[in-house]
Amino acid sequence: MLKTFTVLSAVLAAVYSQKVRDPYHDVQPQQPFYLAPTDKFFIRGGINPQENTIKYWHDVSSDIVRQRLQTIQRTGVAKNVILFLGDGMSIPTITAARIYLGQLNNEAGENSKLSFEKFPYTGLSKVDMVPMLDRKEINYLNETKKA
Repeated sequence: MLKTFTVLSAVLAAVYSQKVRDPYHDVQPQQPFYLAPTDKFFIRGGINPQENTIKYWHDVSSDIVRQRLQTIQRTGVAKNVILFLGDGMSIPTITAARIYLGQLNNEAGENSKLSFEKFPYTGLSKVDMVPMLDRKEINYLNETKKA
């Protein structure tokens, strides 16, 4: 019985993978695709054809560098600092959130930005396991690692 189920599952997976295309990758403009067998037929915008050129990516990176150079460099003492703590917000988690946000907006997702990534100044800090979780905020503020 288990052997029959395994073989049947493998056959169904092979047939299903041939019928369904990935809705978020290698989609050319106005190319139709299905999201799932139960979904209706969709036509989405797909990728920007200019993304296939080197010039597009050079222009995008030049614009980013130009924007960063135009921001005012503050060298004084920080005042009125707001500290956002995102416990569990590792780099893979943030990347997954970006992709999910893009997919919600019917895009590929890799180029999406989360709201806090648009702040002029951000940082990433990692605190190793602390025996008491309520001390994590104290460790961030005091730059200590005491148990």
